[in-house]
Amino acid sequence: MPAKKQLAKNRSFSYLMVSLLFLITLFSLSAKSVPSFAVVEEDCDALSIGYWQNHEGCPTESIWTTDINDLSSTNFQGAFATITGSEICTLLAPHKCPKEKNGALESILCKAKGKILADISNLVSGRLQLNALIAGADDGNSAFDNLGLDYYSTVEEAIYVLEGVINDPSHTEGQLKDVNYVGERIYAFYENKSVETGNPECIYGDSFCGDGILDAGEECDDGNNVDGDGCDAYCVLEYCGDEIIQPGLGEVCDNGLLNGIMCMPPYDSFCTYCSDVCDEVTL
Repeated sequence: MPAKKQLAKNRSFSYLMVSLLFLITLFSLSAKSVPSFAVVEEDCDALSIGYWQNHEGCPTESIWTTDINDLSSTNFQGAFATITGSEICTLLAPHKCPKEKNGALESILCKAKGKILADISNLVSGRLQLNALIAGADDGNSAFDNLGLDYYSTVEEAIYVLEGVINDPSHTEGQLKDVNYVGERIYAFYENKSVETGNPECIYGDSFCGDGILDAGEECDDGNNVDGDGCDAYCVLEYCGDEIIQPGLGEVCDNGLLNGIMCMPPYDSFCTYCSDVCDEVTL
């Protein structure tokens, strides 16, 4: 083979190897640059305090005691860093708290601790995520403003604040009532969202119901979290026939599948039925 042809062949082979090596390196770097959490979809199918007081170890001793101790001490303010499993179960049962007539502050503090423990139990069991937004848990109640929390606060930020209040020896009755309310709203929002919409996905900062953008799992998104305007607080369409009376949509009745079925008035009297446009009709 002539020397020039052999040289050209060698160069072509070298170019091929260099190109192959470059592609392998590029692929390797791309794979390393994608964080593992970027493709993980986590659920927030929280459960209420009523569940926790009678399951997963309670009413005897919570099976999540060590995890609750660790999370409280590392991510929050240590309010439950040394609590025992039996103490957790007691606080998760509000009916076991002191009666308010025997001391309102002690009673409300006990109930507030129980609500926070329900949230933390959901976290350690994987039913809530630290970086999820509290989102629609903020229903406009002044308790959120009083504690410096809003729609965009994360679950971690919220519980950090709640633990801070119960740790403060100078906390007031009003502050504890705020903690009690917000603590319950966090798990209740995600529990209701999961049940009512069938969508247990967490709400994160980059995408949420109420941002005005229709995302996967949303039937609608009108840019707010208000019921009664055609798109409810969970981004589910509201309509005549859903068995929920929506005054904001002009509905005065809603009997679901019974809408439009005329009634039969008794002799010398009258009757009223709900029309197929959710208006009452009298015959």
